[in-house]
Amino acid sequence: STSVVTGNSSLAVAFAGAGSGSGNTVTVRVAATIDQATITQSGDVVVTATDAGSKIVADAGSAAVAFAANAGTAVAPAVGAAVAVSTITSNVAASITKSTVTARSVSVTATTTATIKSLAVSGSLSIAGSTVGTGVAVAVGGAVAVNTISTGATATVSDSTLTTTGTVSVAASSTGVIDALAVGDTA
Repeated sequence: STSVVTGNSSLAVAFAGAGSGSGNTVTVRVAATIDQATITQSGDVVVTATDAGSKIVADAGSAAVAFAANAGTAVAPAVGAAVAVSTITSNVAASITKSTVTARSVSVTATTTATIKSLAVSGSLSIAGSTVGTGVAVAVGGAVAVNTISTGATATVSDSTLTTTGTVSVAASSTGVIDALAVGDTA
């Protein structure tokens, strides 16, 4: 936003305001289960639940410039604001429940990975000048980035009988990465 006022009066006011916002939400629920079953397998039994990459890339930016020039009083307020809000919620579950499984090996795995990359940038510039009066220049700029990752991964075997000639593996992993930058500048 840009505002320019020049004059030869008792008062000249130029106001500039700019704002931007970005809001993003991702919600994921993944489940893989063997429930109340009897399985006989000569090979491997694999139960896998995966959220392999919930991702948000969010940008918000604004700029405001105000210029006032006058023989009398000149006032030039400039306000710029940018807000980026991102949320990822991911729940992943893999399970064998109330079952009988006979196999070479049994694997129960739950994995979730979430990433947020967020950028909020705001700037404002204010210039006020007067030949004989008063020049008032006020610049306000602000930027906020709010990011939340809530992940959960569970892998369980409960109330079941597993018979194998190899391995039994039960594993869960949950990873969250936030890369955020918020910059507000004034002049």
